[in-house]
Amino acid sequence: MSIWLTSDSHFYHARVIEYCTRPFRNIEEMNFVMLDEMIRVVQEEDTLIHLGDFALAKAPQWDEIIEDFKLVPGKKILVLGNHDLKSKNKLAKIFDEIHDQYWFQHREKTFWCAHIPIDGDYKGRTELSRNGRDKPVYYDYALCGHVHDRWKRGPKGEINVGVDVWHFRPVNVDTLLDHYLTERKGKEDDL
Repeated sequence: MSIWLTSDSHFYHARVIEYCTRPFRNIEEMNFVMLDEMIRVVQEEDTLIHLGDFALAKAPQWDEIIEDFKLVPGKKILVLGNHDLKSKNKLAKIFDEIHDQYWFQHREKTFWCAHIPIDGDYKGRTELSRNGRDKPVYYDYALCGHVHDRWKRGPKGEINVGVDVWHFRPVNVDTLLDHYLTERKGKEDDL
């Protein structure tokens, strides 16, 4: 069983191609590539955790994405993003679980998942103010989305799992963990 993470797919959001300089000609190509990558890597016994901003779709497009997403195997968990709040009923037809925040254990480490980075975004929004939650007391790794292509590692050590920095495909939690441990070891060796 593997855990896969992704964020900020923005299915059916044509303007995100321009905003984030995504390498797609149109939303059909963007949607196809991202969905195809999810189908390719996620296996039936796996879990896919999407850290928000799943889709910005209109009514007929929702019907299509609900059908298309049935092709993605495994358990599907959504952590709500700022663009998901008005679509909870539709998202419930796609995801097995929906959360404001989500924690999981892997390789004896605790991972905290939220859409917006722990200390907020460039507009001052935080998960804490949006959801009325307290800052998580304990975690080994904070995973987020929301920042698109601004950074892969945040100023507080957060790890961005968004499609814009992971080649438009989900990233395996072991890849993140191994990358982080290698990066930390390199910094310690430089001391």
